[in-house]
Amino acid sequence: MKTMGDRPDAPEGAKSASIRNRTPSKWWESFFGEDYVLMYGSALTPELSAQQVEFACRELSLRRGSLLLDLCCGFGRHLRWFLARGIRAYGVERSACQIAKARRPEQARILRGDARALPFDAGFDGVVCMYTSFGYFDDAGNRRQATESFRALKPGGRLLIDNQNPGAYLSRLQPVRRVQDGMTTTTVTEEFEYDGKTRRLYSRKEVATPTRAREYFFSLQTYTSEELAQLLEETGFVIESTCGDYEGSPYSDSSPRLILVARKPRSGLI
Repeated sequence: MKTMGDRPDAPEGAKSASIRNRTPSKWWESFFGEDYVLMYGSALTPELSAQQVEFACRELSLRRGSLLLDLCCGFGRHLRWFLARGIRAYGVERSACQIAKARRPEQARILRGDARALPFDAGFDGVVCMYTSFGYFDDAGNRRQATESFRALKPGGRLLIDNQNPGAYLSRLQPVRRVQDGMTTTTVTEEFEYDGKTRRLYSRKEVATPTRAREYFFSLQTYTSEELAQLLEETGFVIESTCGDYEGSPYSDSSPRLILVARKPRSGLI
């Protein structure tokens, strides 16, 4: 099997430009489909999901009976752990395919919706955006997602955004990365391009099995910790903390994660 990364005659500039130019404006409509778990499943272990939920509950001061919104919840891998802790957790997900995978009794509280237009009124104790699910849209769309999260929270409620730290992963970014699963005979090939002018990351992923190959595109607006904090403050949030991993370590440019916790002020109080 040959991919763009295997072609020695493809100029590097042309190869990179084709990723950006070929990425659909609504890339998420196909990206979060049947092959999503093949692309990321091996990294999404139950142990990691449980650790992330424990961290989120601590950072958001969630208790048994707290009302939580898991925004862009995917196939609901965090919901079971929130529910096990007695949290009244709801999920919102755009992908019908991912929702179908999550239709189990303990994960039934998932609504299909858009992060920029939530089907809820204010009232949640916490909102989480886990596993780099903030930055999919253009600047106006990302701000709308932040505004909707603010609206969904009750006064005093908190938002947690968990993104990859661009300062860490951009410095190690490889033009082409290939991972093969010997058990499923599936090969995932990833090609990356970063537009330094717009600060946007583009990726083409090919999922190949012995019978067929499918390609998907991904795009993410990157934010530094200062930029993300400013965006949320302009939405009305008060920044409470910034961490660099799920242990709660202080954030630095080399941290693996950029995890920011912000609070919706109570009326008249900062």
